[in-house]
Amino acid sequence: MNIAIHRGPFALEPGPLEQRLRRALAARAELIEALRVTLSDENGPRGGADKRAALLLDLRGGGRVKSVATSPSLKRALELALEGLRRGLASRLGRRRSRRRAARRRSRESPSGVTDG
Repeated sequence: MNIAIHRGPFALEPGPLEQRLRRALAARAELIEALRVTLSDENGPRGGADKRAALLLDLRGGGRVKSVATSPSLKRALELALEGLRRGLASRLGRRRSRRRAARRRSRESPSGVTDG
């Protein structure tokens, strides 16, 4: 899994963040082509709930999952975005499984590919 981190104005080491992301997505790592992380401070020095984490996951075989979260704390914004990414990935994989099951069902019902009509 290739991870690209765009830290914006934040002075943080990419190593620990990358390790955290790899651990969080380890169960599905074989399905993930790349992860892009973009961190930003929407209001600059004015403060407020403006730390933004955007995560974009490219899946092997095509497809993307995106999650964006904003919070007063960068750490919390990352955790929220990561949780949204996990939910989105589970949903995406569920749809893939459903499509495969439906295709198998259709092929069992009509082995010759010809339908009654």
